[in-house]
Amino acid sequence: MEMVSLPSPVDNFIKCQLSMKHAGHYMDDYYVIVPPDRDPFDILAKITEKARSIGLTVSQKKTQIRPLTKPFKYCKAKYTLTETGRVIVNGNRDSVKRARRKFKYFHGQVESGEMSLEDLRQAVQPTFAYFDKYNDHGRVLRLRRMFYALFGFSAEDKENFKEVA
Repeated sequence: MEMVSLPSPVDNFIKCQLSMKHAGHYMDDYYVIVPPDRDPFDILAKITEKARSIGLTVSQKKTQIRPLTKPFKYCKAKYTLTETGRVIVNGNRDSVKRARRKFKYFHGQVESGEMSLEDLRQAVQPTFAYFDKYNDHGRVLRLRRMFYALFGFSAEDKENFKEVA
């Protein structure tokens, strides 16, 4: 939690000493957008040296220097910059597979009476919220269709989850 709320010596180094305006992190994943007039390999070497000097290990396997013109992944989301400057963010593809498996498992739980409809609602809402946050309308649509095929009602309306007496 400290990593999220407090600036670290690496944050300070990137922002103040290297004067990188477009840099940040989520937990232990950092990103730095290097302007065209600076050498990204030099910046990476300096950041890596600073991290090592305070006892942090930098994985060379996971560290990438990517042009913004090519799609890249950050925190399991895929970012694509279009020619107009619009940024398209897509969620993790593997999350759809997990969601489909969950829905099938939940269907068995509801059928056997081990899971109530209210528990089902609370279990599926985060899945839909994850994909709604990204530009994944097609994935949300397919998941909603699968949900409807399994349970016979829409996952969108809270009233659909009322127990039938």
